Amino acid sequence: MADYRVRPFRSGDREEFLDLHGRVFDRGGSSDWFDWKYAENPYADDVPVVVATLDGNLVGARPFFPLEVRAGDRTAVALQPADAMVHPDHRRQGLFAEMTRFGLDRYATRAPEFGTRDPEFCFNFPNAATLSGNRELGWRVVGPAPTYYRINDPVGALGGPAPLSTLGRAAPTAIEQVTKARDRLAGRSRPTPDQSTVTRHDGIPVDDLLAAARREVPTRLHASRDRTFYEWRFANPDWEYASYVARHGDRPVAAVVTGTQESGGVTVTTLCDVVPLRGRARLGPLSSLLSRITDEFADSDLLAAGAGTMPAELAARHGFLRDDVPPLSAVSDVTTMVVRPLSEESDWRFGDRPLTERDSWRLSLAEHDTR
Repeated sequence: MADYRVRPFRSGDREEFLDLHGRVFDRGGSSDWFDWKYAENPYADDVPVVVATLDGNLVGARPFFPLEVRAGDRTAVALQPADAMVHPDHRRQGLFAEMTRFGLDRYATRAPEFGTRDPEFCFNFPNAATLSGNRELGWRVVGPAPTYYRINDPVGALGGPAPLSTLGRAAPTAIEQVTKARDRLAGRSRPTPDQSTVTRHDGIPVDDLLAAARREVPTRLHASRDRTFYEWRFANPDWEYASYVARHGDRPVAAVVTGTQESGGVTVTTLCDVVPLRGRARLGPLSSLLSRITDEFADSDLLAAGAGTMPAELAARHGFLRDDVPPLSAVSDVTTMVVRPLSEESDWRFGDRPLTERDSWRLSLAEHDTR
């Protein structure tokens, strides 16, 4: 085996990291994107990236995406592995596993980049192709992490590179099934929106989102929705964000942050965050928000939302299909949520919440590093 070296990221690695990212993912990672996601992440004081080099050249990287998570009154930093990459000429050398182990071992002790708030555990959303590798490294399965999709243009959405590209290869049968399911849902009577007033904001109206989020704070694990979170999380320069706020009088009662991105000619609008994350009182305002959003983004090829952010019946009546049930389940690649303490000898709990139980978590797509 070649004499590879695995070590923490250094400031001089940035250009090679971005070059490798563009080669592996077939899209350029900009310097602004790197600063937002890693260098200026508010939950780490340094760049939380592990790299592999050969003869001084960067040939692999294993970044970690820190978030502050909360359950009840307890908060902690958790890590989400992200953007793992190995140069095509250096694959099948065990670098992915070696970089991951190095990072986990390093962060299991007092890692200087996290100051006095050491990360406590990791969570991640691998697909079927990478799930076995995570298990070999000690991760345990929480369960499926399904997504709702509203497909406005079946041919356009299913023929592109992501996120339902496998459906394009299954056409025309899969496209016909999806079209029929979409039309059947669209033909149902939508729930009558309540008397909420819905306003659209370009960008992130932090105060309104905080007010909506604090109406019903989950006791389950979720990203801490405070001012730091909202001012940073949706500053991703590669996405175009718009927010929709439902009000009763002057009070924000629910809100949705949307992010739109075009990839390979396919336009995807994601409902990145839906707040509050719980409570029946939000359902009427949420229905009003969904009506407005589905109308305004009718030109997007598809819309996506986390399955845990709204009841199945409400999602269905607004034309959203779940990717872990027919017809999408036959050809879509449903991700799986996995967890791991930084040390396998650590307690697999966060307070009184078992990390491996689905009922311990209440997540939106804002907790996914890719959104």
